[in-house]
This record gives sequence, C-alpha cells and structure tokens, in this order.
Amino acid sequence: MIKDTQVSMSGSNLLSVDWDFFFPELSYDPELRSLYDWGHQDGGIFFLHDVWYDRAAGFILNNMPLPTTSGDEATFWSRFRFARGCKLYYAESHHKIYHPRVRRKAFERIVNYDAHHDGGYKMTTEMFLEDRMVTCQNWAIAFQLSGARIETVYPRWKKWAMDVEPTPAVPMHRHQDTGDSPSRPETFDKIFVCRSGGWTPPWLDNNFELFIADAPVKDKFNLDGVRNRGWSPERLQDEVATTREMLAKWNEEIQAAEDDQ
Repeated sequence: MIKDTQVSMSGSNLLSVDWDFFFPELSYDPELRSLYDWGHQDGGIFFLHDVWYDRAAGFILNNMPLPTTSGDEATFWSRFRFARGCKLYYAESHHKIYHPRVRRKAFERIVNYDAHHDGGYKMTTEMFLEDRMVTCQNWAIAFQLSGARIETVYPRWKKWAMDVEPTPAVPMHRHQDTGDSPSRPETFDKIFVCRSGGWTPPWLDNNFELFIADAPVKDKFNLDGVRNRGWSPERLQDEVATTREMLAKWNEEIQAAEDDQ
C-alpha cells in the first residue's frame, strides 16, 4: 500500500531488472505453446516451487532440455554506468521496488529491463488511486504519479511484446532491447533486481545468484530474504515417472473405449 514516506526531492536514476528478462517464455510459438501454456501468480509455494516440476516434466517427456536463460545476463552489467556508492536491492517480487529503502530519494528516471511493463493491466490511474495498493503489476504507476519518467526495455526474445502487452495506464516509453549499451548512457544511482519466481524456474536460481554476485557494486541488500528454492533432480525423475504412468493409463482407457464401440 502507498504510504506517505518522506523522500529527498533530488532526482536520481534507477535501473530496474526483472530476472524474467533473461528467461525466454515462448508461449507465442505455435510449436511450443503447449509446453509454455503456464498460469502465473506472484507468490505462494505452489507457483514459486511445486508447479515447476510438472512444467519441467513436460519438456523431459518431449525429449527436450529444460529451458534456460537467453545468455544476455552474462554481459548485462557491462552495458551501464553506476555512480560511486550505488546500492543494489533485490527481492522476490517486483512490488518491492516500492520499498522505502529503495525509494528514499525521488527518481527522475527508471529504466526497467523486463518481460512485462508493470504499468497496470486492465487498470486505470483512477482505479489505482482508489485502491492505492502497489503490486508487481502496477508499481510503475506509483512511480510515474510521483514524477518519475518510466522506460521499459523488452528482451530481444520477446519480439511480440508490443503487440500483446496491454497499453500501460500511464505514459511510458517502451522499446525492444538491442543488446547494446543505452544510446543515452546515464549514470544509475540505484539498482533493483527481482527474481519473479512465479515466472522463472528454480533450476535457474544458481544463475540468478551469480547475476547478483556479478553486479559491479559493493553494497547489496536482500529486501525479503529471497533464497535459492532448491531444485531436486530426483523429484523431477519421480514426476516424470508418475506422468508417464498416468499417460499410459489414459491411453489404455481410450483404447478400451474405442474397442467397445
């Protein structure tokens, strides 16, 4: 919820990074749609952890490797300039970008590298002001209303982003990433990174931790105790075996029904 936390009015620049920027989600590829036909939710043990074993089993049963990152995270930090004393804050959900420690100073610009614009979905500014609840889907509205200019940079793999993402509720410059350093190389005073575990799988948590470790700033703060979810290959094997048995049973029942006709 929005609180009247006092902030310094000196403008600064925030680099916002959602880990899902680096995880290609290919549900708009007709050949892969069934494997990526996922429901998402920000939080809860089922969406953060348990459901990923079922999703992973789908790839294994189709003789496909588990999806991984785009690889763009390896050189990501080298594309930017950071102020001396720049601090990095990280959390599970993107709504933590509105944490008082992050927004202690007012931001002039927020550049958000993200697979989603988070500028409100099926929401107007009036609806946001009435509810005043900051979430992972609308945090950009809160910052824009407080005077920040928002820029969303979509990942290169999400070529359909501008066609499928609803228009944000607030003015926002949106464009596709090129993989290069920004054409306007501003200096960032703060960094916020979220893992978005409802959208990114636990088998990549080690990669996420390495991404945080590689950030070229000294001070890094975990805002909500986000930690490695632990990925069990043994549990995945059990999930694959159970699914195979279930599919075999269904096929037997279908064949029996056809034989009776």
